[in-house]
Amino acid sequence: MKYIHRLLWGVIGSILFLSLNVLIPVLTQAQYTNFNSRFQTLAEADRLYLAGDQAGAEQLYRQVKPPFPNEQTIAILTPFSDPAQLSPTGQTNWSAAEVAKKKERLAPLSQLVEQEPAFIPGQIAYAQELDDTGDEDEAIAALEQASARFPDSLELTEALVFSQLLIDG
Repeated sequence: MKYIHRLLWGVIGSILFLSLNVLIPVLTQAQYTNFNSRFQTLAEADRLYLAGDQAGAEQLYRQVKPPFPNEQTIAILTPFSDPAQLSPTGQTNWSAAEVAKKKERLAPLSQLVEQEPAFIPGQIAYAQELDDTGDEDEAIAALEQASARFPDSLELTEALVFSQLLIDG
């Protein structure tokens, strides 16, 4: 009986040894092939990028690179000052803010800033209204946030500097 157990363990060990010697090189070769194809794709994407085709390069990069777990597409908004470019809801809020009495302007301006953050006059009017109601810190914070989002907007920068000068001086 002992002889059969030893023989059985010897056969099992031999099978495991041989199967691992066969499987490991196959798995390594598959990983190497995958790495090689990814490297080729990255090299092609680099060539496209250097040639000026950023869209084509991005497409190839995204084929190879897995997305980050919390990756989201962020829309980059272009700031504008013309009320005619507002959405219908934004135009309604802007009109309501223009005709409302002082105490009633904050709500439509707040909605306007949430719905149409690229509308620079809305951002400035919202901060002005916050300042007029005595919430200077909130007004500065709103202007700082808008200026950070639209750093090229001269109107926002001027409004931020002016309101900081008023508070400091």
